[in-house]
Formats: sequence, structure tokens, C-alpha cells
Amino acid sequence: MNQLVQLKNENGNMYPVSDVYSTKEQIVGTWIDNKPIYRKVINFTFDTDITKDYVIGNIPNFERIIRLEGFFWEAVGWVYKFPFGNEKEYIFVYVKSNGEIYERTNYTFPGGKPAILIVEYTKK
Repeated sequence: MNQLVQLKNENGNMYPVSDVYSTKEQIVGTWIDNKPIYRKVINFTFDTDITKDYVIGNIPNFERIIRLEGFFWEAVGWVYKFPFGNEKEYIFVYVKSNGEIYERTNYTFPGGKPAILIVEYTKK
């Protein structure tokens, strides 16, 4: 599995699957242990209740996180990257060993705002 599948765009040009971002799980490469790297994009909205963690997704047969990166949008169009943190406030996501993906923040600012999370991982 050392070669990636290529796809054809609307102009007929080939490009690697590693350039594909989708809400459906995609194989995008090979990890150092020769297992496939999967990617999916999760769309969600940060909850306004900062007292609890919220499930925003799930990875069946989850083994290892390769990449976990997200962005959210403010009403005026500014884009913020997370994880984010300082000595008082934090915004991040985490994955439990059962594959459940959670959002956590103690900062009210992202509450109710749309976000995306890019997750790359291997499976058992």
C-alpha cells in the first residue's frame, strides 16, 4: 500500500487522494507501521454550555491519532484555529480510546459557532 490512488478533477487533471477532504472516511496515506492513514472532516457547532464535554464524532476501530486540527468562524468572518489555550482559557478536542471525539472549552467565545475538525488516524 505504498502508492496512493489518484483521482481526476473536473478538468481531467490527476491529483492524489491525500489532497481530498471529505466528511466520509478516506484512505490518504500509509503510517510508519504500514497501516492505512484515514481522514475525515467533522462539521459541528461548539456548545454554549462550558460545564460539560460534548461528543462531536466517532471513529470505529480507532487505534492512533495522526492529526487533530480544527477551525471555527466568528460572526464577522474571522477564522480561529484550535486547539487554543493560554493561562486562563482553552479550546480543544480529544479522542477517547473507544473512538469517541469530544470538544472541550472553558471559554464562552466559541459557543454556538460553526467549526470543522480534520481528523487523521489509523485503525486496529
